[in-house]
This record gives sequence, C-alpha cells and structure tokens, in this order.
Amino acid sequence: MDTLKEVEAFLSSNPTEIVTLILEDYVKAPKGLTKLFKDAGLNKYWFPVSSMPKQGQAWPLVSDIVAKNQRLLVFTSIKSKQQTEGIAYQWNYMVENQCIKLQCFLVFLRYMFSCALYMFVKHMSF
Repeated sequence: MDTLKEVEAFLSSNPTEIVTLILEDYVKAPKGLTKLFKDAGLNKYWFPVSSMPKQGQAWPLVSDIVAKNQRLLVFTSIKSKQQTEGIAYQWNYMVENQCIKLQCFLVFLRYMFSCALYMFVKHMSF
C-alpha cells in the first residue's frame, strides 16, 4: 500500500507524467487489487480499459492522456481481472519479442543513453 501511495504522490506532484504498472498479480481476493488502488487514491488517474485500443487501433496521444488526467496505466498478469476488475490483461495489449542477448543489450544501452540525454536536457536551463 505504501508503494501505491508513493505513486499517487508522484502523479499528484507531476501533472504531466504518465505511469505504467505491469503487475505480476498474486492478489486472490475478489476486487482486492481494485480496492488497493482505490484506497491509495489512484482511481482519479486511472486509464480505463474501455479507452485502450482494440484490434490494432492506435493509442491515444500523450497530450490527450494528460489532458484527461488518465495518467495511470495498469496491466495485470491475470486475464479474468480485465472483466471482473477493469484492469487490462497485459497480453491483450503487449507482445514479447525474442532477440539474442547482444541485440537486447544494445537496445537497452541505446534506451538508457536516450533517457540520460533526455533528463540532462530537461534539467538544463538555456
């Protein structure tokens, strides 16, 4: 619960940021996961499953997600929770690619460099 409250504090303090959570879900209680998010005050940021793309449609623009304040995207590893709790089943919206270790490492390095460069530019005052 403390971690979810930290996510709420982050979203509250950073109104243009988007958070994506991909959960390896072990919550067995009916509506248990939904209750945790509600109790942490995260419902107001929730990106609803009904707004997620279907059959190859495009995702909304980041600017639209921010404007609607639907800045928390949550995915679960339990398929049934999409129907019972409104939490997106990860494999309805994601794919896993297979690549050799060196290629994956190079992609990771490129990503990390891009993130570091972005953070450097974002915090510089020109």
